[in-house]
Amino acid sequence: MSLILLRTPLDKPLNLERVLALTPFFVLQPFALVAEAVLKAQYRQWKTKAYPNWRTEGIPRNLVFMERLVGFTLTWVWLGWSAGWFVEGLTKHGMFNRAGNVRLFPSLLGGIFWGKWFH
Repeated sequence: MSLILLRTPLDKPLNLERVLALTPFFVLQPFALVAEAVLKAQYRQWKTKAYPNWRTEGIPRNLVFMERLVGFTLTWVWLGWSAGWFVEGLTKHGMFNRAGNVRLFPSLLGGIFWGKWFH
């Protein structure tokens, strides 16, 4: 994945640091998903024990709200923390590297708004 996202100019050599710049972001995502799944499974087990008649009576809305709130909060905290590797990898070594006058990719919006069709 790193090699696809990294568009380096030809005058710069492709070394191991550049290739592995985005790897921590992609490697750690499954661990976050597993941790979230374990936490939700534990919470749902407790919720089922606390409300054994949930199929007929329903689960209180505040417990559903708390489950969603915690899940969304964990997701945003994780993405906010781990996105640093992704952003740093792209800006230092990848697609957004502005090395001289190298045209990396065309931009329709850049051309319309600023007259720069290649960025």
